[in-house]
Amino acid sequence: MRLPRLGLIARISLLVLFTQITAFGALGWFYVDHFINQDEQHLHGRIRHLGQMLASGDLALNAIARRPYMSDLLEAPYLNGVLLDEARRVRVSSDPSQLGQPATGLDWVSGDWLDPQPPAPRFLLQDEVLTAILPLTTEDRSAYTLILRLSKAEVLAEKRRIILWAGLGSLLFILLSGLAVVAVTYGFNRSAREVRQIKRKLEQVLWSSGDGWWDWDLSNNRVYFDERCTAMLGFGQQAFGQDLDSAYQRIHPDDLEQVKQAVRQHLHGHSEDFNSSLRMQCRDGSWLWVMARGKLAERDAQGQPLRMTGTLSDISERKRLEASIQESFEIYQAAINTSALGFWVADLEGRLLEVNQAYCRQSGYSSEELLQLSIADLVAEGDVARCLELIRGESYAQFRTEHRHRDGSLWPVEVMSTYSPVQGGRYFAFIEDISALVEQERELQLAHQVFHNIDQAVVVTDARNRIISVNPATSQITGYSVEELQGQDPKIFSSGRQSPEFYRQMWHDIQHDGHWEGEIWDRHKSGRFFPKWLSIDVIHGQDGQVRQYVSIFKDITERKKSEELIWRQANFDALTGLANRNLFHSRLQQELAHAVRNNKRLAVLFLDLDGFKHVNDSLGHAAGDELLIEVGKRLQGRIRKTDTVARLGGDEFTLLVLDVERPERVASLAEQVLDALREPLLINQSRIHISGSIGIALYPDDGDTMDALTKHADTAMYQAKASGKNAFQFFMPEMNVSAGNRLALIHDLHQAVAEQAFQLYYQPKFRLSDQTLVGMEALVRWPRPEGGMVSPADFIPCAEETGLILPLGRWVLGEACRQTQIWNRQYGMGLKVAVNFSAKQFRNINFLAELGDALEGQGLAAEFLELEITESALMGNVEEAINLMHLIRDRGITIAIDDFGTGYSSLNYLKSFPINTLKIDQSFVRDLTVDSEDAAIVRSIISLAESLGLDVVAEGLERAEHLKFLKAHGCEYGQGYYLGKPLPAEQFGEFLANRGQRTEDRG
Repeated sequence: MRLPRLGLIARISLLVLFTQITAFGALGWFYVDHFINQDEQHLHGRIRHLGQMLASGDLALNAIARRPYMSDLLEAPYLNGVLLDEARRVRVSSDPSQLGQPATGLDWVSGDWLDPQPPAPRFLLQDEVLTAILPLTTEDRSAYTLILRLSKAEVLAEKRRIILWAGLGSLLFILLSGLAVVAVTYGFNRSAREVRQIKRKLEQVLWSSGDGWWDWDLSNNRVYFDERCTAMLGFGQQAFGQDLDSAYQRIHPDDLEQVKQAVRQHLHGHSEDFNSSLRMQCRDGSWLWVMARGKLAERDAQGQPLRMTGTLSDISERKRLEASIQESFEIYQAAINTSALGFWVADLEGRLLEVNQAYCRQSGYSSEELLQLSIADLVAEGDVARCLELIRGESYAQFRTEHRHRDGSLWPVEVMSTYSPVQGGRYFAFIEDISALVEQERELQLAHQVFHNIDQAVVVTDARNRIISVNPATSQITGYSVEELQGQDPKIFSSGRQSPEFYRQMWHDIQHDGHWEGEIWDRHKSGRFFPKWLSIDVIHGQDGQVRQYVSIFKDITERKKSEELIWRQANFDALTGLANRNLFHSRLQQELAHAVRNNKRLAVLFLDLDGFKHVNDSLGHAAGDELLIEVGKRLQGRIRKTDTVARLGGDEFTLLVLDVERPERVASLAEQVLDALREPLLINQSRIHISGSIGIALYPDDGDTMDALTKHADTAMYQAKASGKNAFQFFMPEMNVSAGNRLALIHDLHQAVAEQAFQLYYQPKFRLSDQTLVGMEALVRWPRPEGGMVSPADFIPCAEETGLILPLGRWVLGEACRQTQIWNRQYGMGLKVAVNFSAKQFRNINFLAELGDALEGQGLAAEFLELEITESALMGNVEEAINLMHLIRDRGITIAIDDFGTGYSSLNYLKSFPINTLKIDQSFVRDLTVDSEDAAIVRSIISLAESLGLDVVAEGLERAEHLKFLKAHGCEYGQGYYLGKPLPAEQFGEFLANRGQRTEDRG
């Protein structure tokens, strides 16, 4: 607002005064009083505005204090002022004598202005004295108080005195009235200059702050913006506009409503002042952030607002700083919330103030739940004190611990915490879930333990194949110490057994496949060679380059020995050392392929020993084994090195003869083998005579496959046996018929045993002295469905070979006991039935139980059963046989030795056997009347039995001469066709009925 031009008015007034003294005095008094009051109000307003700007921070005290005009302002007429520091001492004053004095020493300063320091500017009007108390703070946070005092009486005192004397002089002296007018004019102009000087200094204060000033006259909605405001936006003062609407149009649309709202709030008295940050459009179209501050300066008599003044500050730099801070905060929040690491902030008491989502996922808690917890709630029990000590003890700490999951489980973490003094002290911590790391460490520890404790050697070399690490097993296997191997090339182990080509291929595989594994021979430090199984792997770096080679090996010496032993066990007969069935078949396959390629002939010979079963049964298995070993040696002595001898099992041997030019050569070889077998063998100081039967099959004449050749050789061998044994036989096609018959017999035998398709025939046994019937022998027969009988000489050996003798023998025993019990009860006889048992039955572990079951099952007393067994069946394990016979005798069952004299009898064993009867084989009885040797043998057996207290039964009585001889030499019992032929059960029953007599019981 502009001040009036007082000098011109004064000159006009001077002319009027000269012409009209009275009118001048009255008019002068009016004008002086009016303008002085107007300047006084304007000065008061400026002081208030200065106080507002200083209090709001728009003007910095240190900025004002640095300028000389500050002191000038305080020294201006009619204006008293002091600047007080925090100690309430005068720092700046309009009176130099007051400097350094306490404020309480100033008579015009009231104590209640100072303590406490007012938080906001205060303006006091009392007795026409205006006092402004302004609290100020410098940039270094020092507190000051500025007190300004303006007295209306002091301002007007001098002016009114001049006016008074001028008025009096106008009445007395006209000349003096002119002087009075001049004095009044001079004084008035001086006051105007002083007011303008104060205005300029206030404008300088605003200019020094960098802010613009505005004044809004609400009566006409005119707004005055000073040059600082318009320059701030790039306008000239004339181009900016002076109405409120123009000002509003320059405000950003998004900010306009909140600006208007803030203005209304202040005008209606709802706020102490107007304060709003907004964007205003610059002349170039850009937007500038400004801070508009203002305060209502004048109201009318009705209290309606008339004028509002304020400042406009450029806050664009502050806004940019705030935006940068906000951006940094957002980046911080994003980094925290997107981090894979857990994060929390805690106060000095350990209470959680902030957590991120990663830690929520780690712990299983929601963020709301975590903010109700403290560090102590999350750390594993027992480790809380240590963790808190680490966190609080240093500005930065890094340590491991375990945190408690929401489900109560613990998981390992690594904590990285730091302390900041902000907001009274805060702990910031990143938490990394190291479960995988801990597991890796466990695995590494395990690998370390394995590396040092494994019994296999581990050698690690660098890319140049120099040893950088070995485990203890390496030293144990190679003999070199760890120190001796460091830096060495693994060639130090080389044995020289592998060729250069072997190593070239090995390294090719390593470089190409990254792995090699195989068997290799190395050299121990002592110089001995040993086999090892070696595995080499390549370790690559992230760049794909070779970093290390890892070799793992173990000494396989023992394994090689075991493998060799297993191979020998799998391919060689343990008893004779000959090739076994497996190796024989393998070699036969190979040689057949070779013969096909080279058009060669070969021969397969099957050898089966004649009479071996009798040797084995009579002399025992140990003697049988010695015999087989000797046979193997004799066979090997008769063949070439290129040929093969094998033992297929039992007493069966095979020979593979290569490069056969003529069959005659094979026949010659067969004859040599038979000659070798015919030579007596000395076994257990006994001379034993054996022979063999050989079957021969030729390739390609008799077959071109392994199965065909072995089958045909086997068939030819059985034909040789059937032809009388101790011979060889070449295969002929018609032999297949015989082999087929044998296979059919085995098939039918299985079916007959399953269906119990057998019959028992009974041959009566008599006391020879009076031909009294004392019992019978049960003989098994196999009738064919189509008629006729299968010879026992055919099916009994077959049953022995196939093992069917066991179920067949059980049936025979049960049926014989059943039928005997029926006859004894029916005819009132005490007949004893004799049942034959094979060696397999006798050695069966269930044999004794089967005897008891048959007797009890059929209700037959044990005294009516006699067990017949050949002497050869007892010779396998004599001690075991004797024990078993004692158990049989203890049950009341009698025992007879069948076919006595045909085997390898031992009188010493015979004396030990708990037997009851000797049965003379029919081969001795048949010719005893014409063969003196047979007669002598029979007499010897009868005499031997008598001396041992045994009964004697002669088999094969077919003529009266036989009966006469036996009776004459004391043979007590006999059986044969002359006395009675074997009959089926039905006919034997009729035979018993026709006898019409009671059979005497021998007791």
